[in-house]
Amino acid sequence: MIRLFEETKASQVMVDEVPEQDVSKYGIADIDGQAIKSGESKTMSAMVEKPDIEDAPSNLAVVGRYVLSADIWDILEKPLSAPAMKFS
Repeated sequence: MIRLFEETKASQVMVDEVPEQDVSKYGIADIDGQAIKSGESKTMSAMVEKPDIEDAPSNLAVVGRYVLSADIWDILEKPLSAPAMKFS
């Protein structure tokens, strides 16, 4: 993840495939239907927190490993107009 971040300067979020029946237990990544291989990086358009199976954009669970650019602080300082996940 660090190597990919250093190469691309794009924030990295680790995901792992989960069985379809378990998607409602995790935050799920939306990579717009792209296929992804282990160790590969793809653009993520959204994360959906614990979606119902029929609303899940994929079966790629966010597993809590992040390498984020410093730009995240500017984004987090802005007020949100919709419910949002808390970073802790």
